[in-house]
Order: sequence, then structure tokens, then C-alpha cells
Amino acid sequence: MVSQTPGAEKNAAFASRFLVDPERFPKLDAGEGWGDEALGLGFLGGPYAFLGLSSQQLRQARGRFGHLCLEQIPLGAVELQVFRATRHDFHRITEVGWEYSLDLRYEPRRVDLAGMELMASLYWEEELRSALWTWSEGGETFLGALENAFRAVVAYRLAESHGVLLHSAAVLDRGRVHVFLGRSGAGKTTISRLSHASGRQVLSDDLNALLVRDGRAIVCQMPFAGDFGQQTAVRGEFPLAGLYGIAHGDVEALTDMSRAAGLGLLMSCATAVGSDPHRCEPVIDTLTGLAETIPVRRLTFSRSGDPWSVL
Repeated sequence: MVSQTPGAEKNAAFASRFLVDPERFPKLDAGEGWGDEALGLGFLGGPYAFLGLSSQQLRQARGRFGHLCLEQIPLGAVELQVFRATRHDFHRITEVGWEYSLDLRYEPRRVDLAGMELMASLYWEEELRSALWTWSEGGETFLGALENAFRAVVAYRLAESHGVLLHSAAVLDRGRVHVFLGRSGAGKTTISRLSHASGRQVLSDDLNALLVRDGRAIVCQMPFAGDFGQQTAVRGEFPLAGLYGIAHGDVEALTDMSRAAGLGLLMSCATAVGSDPHRCEPVIDTLTGLAETIPVRRLTFSRSGDPWSVL
């Protein structure tokens, strides 16, 4: 999957990297669904519902989200409507040698996303709703488009309930979770592999949910993973043990960071919402309070070393 950060060049039009004609970005709820199938999902920030799926898309979504799938869609589920696009709407792009991030456009009552093979919108009426347009009916292309749009939906839902979806690796150790922060290439997958090899459980090497409840910071596993993958489903909520900004180095070392630097790192890792000028305030409040009670520290480690020796 990809990061959800504003990816357009400073002077480029929104979505011009991905769409043949960005001016034709769809209007809300406009389009033809793939079919009449629907799927409910139950986890943090939900329940959620994918609507307008074909039978093939339904099977693949069930396979992707497994035990999170619901037998019925509850009332009040947050909806993601799936519409058809055409292959000709999108540029043909090679992924080789390119760090892929979505383009985002923030408006007072709407957020638009564009990426490879997808267009998506989140919009606020009485409640949050969303829509996805993709040309693919199946395979990794469809699942990638669906998950990238869905990640943004989950991020905004968590922000509404004193939570944040962080680009991070999270590792469960003796009943508490250590969260390692960083963008692509910082070492989240590496530290996940090293931690897994040492017998610890990895929640995710890509995105994890952090919430503050009754003054306590807790971490929950989300169904989103990166290159390391999700080895096991770890159900439940776990207290936060520590926050670390990570970087590759020659030796293992743990050093202090200033509160401002720690907060800045947390905000940069707050997917989608952290860069939204209209909706970032709840995330800022949550992360500011967090940084005051659990300082972010800098962890450097070697690719073949043992980062847990200094934690």
C-alpha cells in the first residue's frame, strides 16, 4: 500500500500525475456501481460498509479482511460506495524507482484522493460518507484501490474519537506496545523483522491506531500492513510503552528528542488527517497531549543488530 500524504508537485494540478484529465474528477455519488453486493466490516471506528460491489469484488474483499467481515451490515455503518471508472481515465505508470504517494485535495466539506487506478472522495453531510472510482474489477489492482481509499476513511473516523492512524511499526512486548515512527525507508519493516525474529508480536509495519482513553494511551492493531505483512491477528487494546523516531545506523542507540521535534514527527506520521487544514485540530490536540506524557525518543539501529538491547 501507499502513504496518504499530499503528493503533487508544488505547481502541478491536483491528480495530474495520475489522471489523463484531472478536470473530470467525479462529482459526489456520481457513477455506475459494479454490482449489488455489499460487505460490512467491524473494527475500530466502524462499523463500515462497502457498497456497489460485484460478486468477484465481494469474494476478494472477504478474503482480504477475513475475520473482520460481518454477516449483516449494521445501521449507521460508514459507507464506501464503489463505482466504475475506465482504464482510459488513468495514466499508465510504472512503479519502478518511484516512491508512490497519493495526491490529496482538502476542502471544507470534502477530501479528494487520486492515485494509481483510483479516484476517491470523502465528504461530510450529517455523517462521513465516501466513494471510490476504479477501473479494475478484481485482483491486486482492485484491492489496492479499495484499501487506499478505505485507509483514509478509517483515519478520519479515528480522528473523530480522540484517535489517530499513524504511519508506524508497532510491536507487542510483555503486554505493552512500542510504536516506531517513520515515513517510507525509515526502517519500519526492518525493525518489524528483527522484532519478529526475537519472538515478539508485530501488530503492523505500516499503520497502527493510537487512542487516548481516560488519560491512557492505547494501541490497537489495524488490518493494514506493509512489506512485512500481518503475521497474526492480535485482538484487543494494549497500553502504549513508548514512541520512537527510527533511523538506520551503525550501532543501537536511544537518545532524547525535544518535545517540539517529537510532536512534529507524530504529526508528519498522522496519515491524511495530519495535513488537512480543516480537520487536523482534533489530531493536534490528541498528539500534543500524548507528547507531553510519553516523550518521543530517537532510536538508531543496524540492519543486523538488536534494537531491543537499548529499549
